[in-house]
Amino acid sequence: VAAALRVARLHQAAKTAAATDPLTGLPNRRTFFDRLRVELAGDPLASVTVAVLDVNGLKQLNDQFGHGSGDEALVRIGEMLSAGVRDRDTVARIGGDEFAILFPGAPLLAAERVMRRVASNIAEGTLADGKRLPTIAWGVADASDRPITVDALVDAADRAMYRHKQLTRGSRASLA
Repeated sequence: VAAALRVARLHQAAKTAAATDPLTGLPNRRTFFDRLRVELAGDPLASVTVAVLDVNGLKQLNDQFGHGSGDEALVRIGEMLSAGVRDRDTVARIGGDEFAILFPGAPLLAAERVMRRVASNIAEGTLADGKRLPTIAWGVADASDRPITVDALVDAADRAMYRHKQLTRGSRASLA
């Protein structure tokens, strides 16, 4: 019985490790895309909105203060993103300095409102040693033109994020 419980715990730990980002504890890219696929396959009349976010200046933070500060910033930003959305939303780390949020049932304007608020909170946030958190650039897209593929929806949010990044280059302010 003890061996079976140990195997079950190991299996569960492996499943969790495969679905989460080890640094932030957030869902990883694969989990995010799986959840987005499920939402897009659901009710075609339900809103499905995605935000893609990029941490501005993470490389400079790593270079100037070390990877510990960069890691702390990623964890803190992940926490602030999670605290700023609904329980049913999915916040995921999908790349080195990239996060994504799935807003099931939320229209585009509502997701944009959330992102403005969260980006403002992050811009005012600090690391444990008092250094300011890096700002984020973000973009939002919705699946109002269904059928749409997972990749096309994320690409649309990614393009919106790059437009935001160009508009706010060198600024700590979020796009209003």
